[in-house]
Amino acid sequence: MLLAELLANSLIIGLLLGGFYAIVSIGLSISFGLMGVSNIAHPTFILIASYLVFLLNNSIGMDPIIGGAILAPPFFALGFILYHFYNKFFEIRSESSLMGLIFFFALLILSEMGLVLSFGTNYISTYTQYTMEVVNMGVLRIPFRLLYPFLAGLAATLALYFFFSKTFIGIAARAVAQDEQATMLMGCNPLTVRRIAFGLSILTTAIAGGLLLAVQPVEPFLDRQFICRAFAVVILGGMGSLLGPLLAGMVLGVVESFIAIFFGTGWSYAASFGILLLVLALKPSGLFRR
Repeated sequence: MLLAELLANSLIIGLLLGGFYAIVSIGLSISFGLMGVSNIAHPTFILIASYLVFLLNNSIGMDPIIGGAILAPPFFALGFILYHFYNKFFEIRSESSLMGLIFFFALLILSEMGLVLSFGTNYISTYTQYTMEVVNMGVLRIPFRLLYPFLAGLAATLALYFFFSKTFIGIAARAVAQDEQATMLMGCNPLTVRRIAFGLSILTTAIAGGLLLAVQPVEPFLDRQFICRAFAVVILGGMGSLLGPLLAGMVLGVVESFIAIFFGTGWSYAASFGILLLVLALKPSGLFRR
């Protein structure tokens, strides 16, 4: 009976964790899966947002989830400008994607060093009224600190799916990803569309940064733990799919949760590497095709 309760609660924790993985990865699904930009610094932007939210929490006591939402517009502007710089100096000048990869890797390293010099290497954390609160449903215990990120991941996934499926800019972004020359003939400016799409991908990191700080303590090199997880979710969900990351995140979350029970938390991180290799070998297109 105790084992059944443990497994049931682990399943719930895994599903909730999957919603958090979705909000961590949905922006990468836009930049990497839809636009073909290998932004390996995506989790680093999440970490930067977490530290900015921490400053807001320390200075005015702002809730980390609200702080992440407030940072969303500035992060959209940052992504818009960053893609303009990336396109002008790397994407246009080089046909190889290696230069772009090096650019984002340099951003990752510089950002980490900046965080270390500014905040040190110690963990930072926040405490809110819902940090220790749980909902009891029979034998199930649902922690609020994971429930809120799950709901945010679900809402962000549905909002971005609606944007890229129903709005002019969203449909144009998908068209640019499929045939840029054809969209130019239709009077669309591909560069502007790609700037907006990349801005949205960075916007999601602000929201994810606030949620990350609400879920767990943060330190300057934590982004490295999420790089493989994020790419595993994007590839498992299907390159360019906007609904795939939610389901893929849940799959990864449940697998990690069960592995943590039977083999220890140290092995749970290896699950993302294993899943990534299996998907690339057996079903490279992922669960959903673009």
